[in-house]
Amino acid sequence: MKPIIPYLVAFGPVLLLSIFFIPRDWANANPGVMTKLTGGLTWIALGAAILATIGFLNHGRITLNFFTIGSTEGFHFGVGVFFDALSAIMLLLVSFMGAVVTRYAENYLDGDAKQGQFMKWLAVTIGSVLTLIVSGNLVMFSLAWVATSMSLHKLLLFYPERPAAQLAARKKFIISRTGDLCLVGAMTLIYTSFNNLDFGQIFAAADALRAAGSEDVGAFTWIALLLALGALLKSAQFP
Repeated sequence: MKPIIPYLVAFGPVLLLSIFFIPRDWANANPGVMTKLTGGLTWIALGAAILATIGFLNHGRITLNFFTIGSTEGFHFGVGVFFDALSAIMLLLVSFMGAVVTRYAENYLDGDAKQGQFMKWLAVTIGSVLTLIVSGNLVMFSLAWVATSMSLHKLLLFYPERPAAQLAARKKFIISRTGDLCLVGAMTLIYTSFNNLDFGQIFAAADALRAAGSEDVGAFTWIALLLALGALLKSAQFP
């Protein structure tokens, strides 16, 4: 089963993100199809997450690059997955919550003129978060981070004529972009410190430094602060 675990991990995010390519007008003209499609894909994503977690329990951490972008002698990164215990827990949790929220939205928005559009962006949001959870490197993680913000922005402005929605979306946009800058800063420091963006390689190098008793913690302190600040700014509880 081990060879197929990375594909099970990526299956749910890819399916949900593919809904992005459905035109908005078609989605609104076929709300029933969109609702069933989104709902079905979220449950499929949950099923794939359960199977991937079972595989992890049997085989341990999984790291795989499906393909690499960029020059091997210069800046490059792989499109792949990094799946450990924390990833498995979060993948199960978010997949389950995604299925529940989608089912709730199906009832709550029944008959709304833009129901199809909402289901489209809900699927993209869930897919973006799942991609963030299983990303194999910091570039993928950052792109999924930004995609989550952008798709949430679409949901916040679902009723753009409402002043409260406009205010919430504007505040969220400004704060989220600040969080994005923190992540980019941390990613830059990590690359200059380790000359690598793959999570597996970064964690191995960090463990080696810790085992060697390295006292050079200046850059690592800034990395930790930027990551913590970025997570705080992206939190639904802030401000």
